[in-house]
Amino acid sequence: MDRNAISRREALLGAASVVSVLSGCAAIRDDPPRAEIASVFVENRSTDPHRVAVAIEREGELVYLDSVTASPAEWDGDDLVYEGGAEIDAPVDGPGRYAVSVRIDDGPLHTIPQDELASDGGCISVRPNIERDGGFHFEYAYDSQQCASLDR
Repeated sequence: MDRNAISRREALLGAASVVSVLSGCAAIRDDPPRAEIASVFVENRSTDPHRVAVAIEREGELVYLDSVTASPAEWDGDDLVYEGGAEIDAPVDGPGRYAVSVRIDDGPLHTIPQDELASDGGCISVRPNIERDGGFHFEYAYDSQQCASLDR
């Protein structure tokens, strides 16, 4: 037998160890990212003030519930002069898997699920947007400096 040749048993043992190492890496990658929420800033482009209820869940448990009044926007024809809104600083402590829900006035509940909120982790500011025509959408912005500066 050639000394440089490996036996079938050695090949299988080597393959088994590679698979176990790779499965450990896959398990690490499957661990969901954890975001930190620095703030929730409701942006209001409507000319009416709106009452906005904000709920935040961490891994299915309600950890924040409050409501704010988003100030109205000012428009000069088609030009936005002032974007109204309301800000909630540091609504929750620390990183986690969060879902954020908002209800504008008595309208439907809008939710950004934890799988979509900062799917790659990080420090974020969640921005629910009320459009001029009454439409709605979520945005979020990364801001690692904001989380670093929070005095928690």
